[in-house]
Amino acid sequence: GAVAATWIQDGLYGLSLALLLAWGDYTRTRLALQDTRSAVWAGLCTWGLLVLHPLRTLRPFLVLFALDAGLVFVLGREARALDRGIGPETGAGTLWALFALGQAALLARSLLRGARYHAAAQVTKALVPPLARPDPWARRVGGPGGPQYPIDVGDEYGVSI
Repeated sequence: GAVAATWIQDGLYGLSLALLLAWGDYTRTRLALQDTRSAVWAGLCTWGLLVLHPLRTLRPFLVLFALDAGLVFVLGREARALDRGIGPETGAGTLWALFALGQAALLARSLLRGARYHAAAQVTKALVPPLARPDPWARRVGGPGGPQYPIDVGDEYGVSI
């Protein structure tokens, strides 16, 4: 019973940590995509997004987690097999192979981290409507990056094509 309780406690801890990390990823992408400054408001809105759309928001992260766990399992099994063969007569090749496996694991983790942000950005674009902001250049004439001239009713500015 004590072992089962410990496993349940560890599982709940892992699940809550995964949800917290997913919430952080979605909050950061919401801040970036909407170009807002209120992290508190973006975080609260993201909680609402996760509660309203749990399958659409968490499914990509579950797939990436399964891929990550599979890669870690395969790389760990290979590293353990190489590690068991280390002895006094072991050459540098085994050590370089262990180093290469470690670097492959770091590379995979970095790529999967980027994939998490990409997935969060795509889901956020699909589910969160853009903010309705007025276009500051709507009533102006001028090329991009150059001077902008306001257009009013009495102005005589014109655009020739």
